[in-house]
Amino acid sequence: GSCLFHSDVYDNGASFAYDNCTKCTCMDSTVVCKKKCSPPGECMKAKEQCCKECVMFMPPEERNVCKFGNKIFRDGEMWSSVNCTICACVKGKTECRKKQCLPVSSCPHGKILNRKGCCPICTEKPGVCTVFGDPHYNTFDGRTFNFQGTCQ
Repeated sequence: GSCLFHSDVYDNGASFAYDNCTKCTCMDSTVVCKKKCSPPGECMKAKEQCCKECVMFMPPEERNVCKFGNKIFRDGEMWSSVNCTICACVKGKTECRKKQCLPVSSCPHGKILNRKGCCPICTEKPGVCTVFGDPHYNTFDGRTFNFQGTCQ
């Protein structure tokens, strides 16, 4: 069948560019995305530096990327880390700080206060699964997960 991806519907078999480095295809109601990489040795010539193999060939002053664990983040990108910290890539340097939580004392009708994550949030009552933004998942048992990629 067709796929829903970032509020757009794609027919089965349709391909589309997620960004300059990622091509996605709708396959039987599932969106599968692959990063495109320059072949080894082509990185110096390629204008579009897509994979971390290419990033390593760039001079440090041109990189403006951050390596965190085994992932590469571009300048301005933010991500959640361990122990309720949020990190950002700022001009090639990783900066992390404790997540700032908004005070939540009550929730609208039909939602419950979930204190299991870093910050208290209002979630659906257990038994309802919600997916919002990219990459937020509230499972049927009220737990919250944040990760990017396909659910495989």
